Amino acid sequence: MYKIINKTTGVTEIHKGDFPNEYLEKLLFEEQRIIVISYYSRTIKVPYVKIESCQVTWDWEDFPFPT
Repeated sequence: MYKIINKTTGVTEIHKGDFPNEYLEKLLFEEQRIIVISYYSRTIKVPYVKIESCQVTWDWEDFPFPT
């Protein structure tokens, strides 16, 4: 289960199943600020932009849940 926290809209969503990469990229390209909490890997995922060969993509930096 993933909890998607959208700081831009103030909305928190729950997503079950596979990582919702396409949906999250859509939000990021709309310049929405999001954080994803993964209950599968027990991590907090923070997006960052990658520019390779003049192409913009998004990747995720993972931080473990605090103990």
